[in-house]
Amino acid sequence: MRAIRWGILGAGVISDDFVTGLKSAPGSEVVACWSRTQARAGELAARHGLRATATLDELLRADVEVVYVATPPQSHKEHALACLAAGKAVLLEKPFAMNAAEAREIASAARSAKRFCMEAMWSRFVPAVRELYLQLKSGRHGEVQSIEASLGFAQSRARDGALLDLGVYPLSFVHGVLGAPRDVSAVGSHDEVSAVLGYASGAQAAVRCSARALLRNDAIVWASGARLEVEQPLFRPESFSTHALAPPAAEAAPAPRGGLRAITQRPELRRWVQRAKGLTAPRVTLPAIGNGYAHEALEVNDCLRGGALESGVLPLDESIAVLETVDRIRGALKS
Repeated sequence: MRAIRWGILGAGVISDDFVTGLKSAPGSEVVACWSRTQARAGELAARHGLRATATLDELLRADVEVVYVATPPQSHKEHALACLAAGKAVLLEKPFAMNAAEAREIASAARSAKRFCMEAMWSRFVPAVRELYLQLKSGRHGEVQSIEASLGFAQSRARDGALLDLGVYPLSFVHGVLGAPRDVSAVGSHDEVSAVLGYASGAQAAVRCSARALLRNDAIVWASGARLEVEQPLFRPESFSTHALAPPAAEAAPAPRGGLRAITQRPELRRWVQRAKGLTAPRVTLPAIGNGYAHEALEVNDCLRGGALESGVLPLDESIAVLETVDRIRGALKS
């Protein structure tokens, strides 16, 4: 198996996590890194046995096939375009860009240069999410009717706003199931946003993100035949449970008041029964490799070895579509 040689652009916490994850991705070799803050680049290089380059040009001249870009989102377009112009493939950290126009420019450059490019939305590549999508797209659980998804943390640093820093996770999850919405409405501010997406099929999705409140950080999908509960954390879930939905039964004649029926209808007993049913629901558990970052790296490696210019799991048009929804939510917040 041909080793894929990686360069790292940016030396923050997420770059450190990604390089750690690459160690669990067979056939990956990390060569060099660069950061505008040379001290941090040197620390990253020392921790992982890399070479810290003095300039971005030096990194782009290095013997690397793909560059992982994990600089602040405001620099994503600049750095992605520089890598593509240098003939390097790009794995671009989420959010893919600041808006849909920037995302389209990056995608156009990648296609013109005939170089691979993909968003590093790691939650889309973990095994549990891929299995969930397969089950839903196969029609096994019927038609998807509704989705709820959230991601939020108290005292989170939302430098670019909760929508761009956190909201892209639940939005990407929803797009993976239902695609781009027809209608968008939203309320909120810089630190917290709630949006409702409407679809031509009649399906709806409720998405929440917050930089000031700890939310559920999970997702629930209601299909016509089942309710699927994706366990937290939404950015790297490893399990989901499936609760079969029985078809509506014919209305029975009312039973006499009192006796056993009165006991079984007591609210506290009904809640206990519902909890017991939840514990026995079929549960799929598919652990992520290492810290979870290996899966997106393996997708890049496989695409590069096979000559693919885009990922079939997360093509560029889908990353653009998510940011188009982000732009529509921003517009709804201003109206």
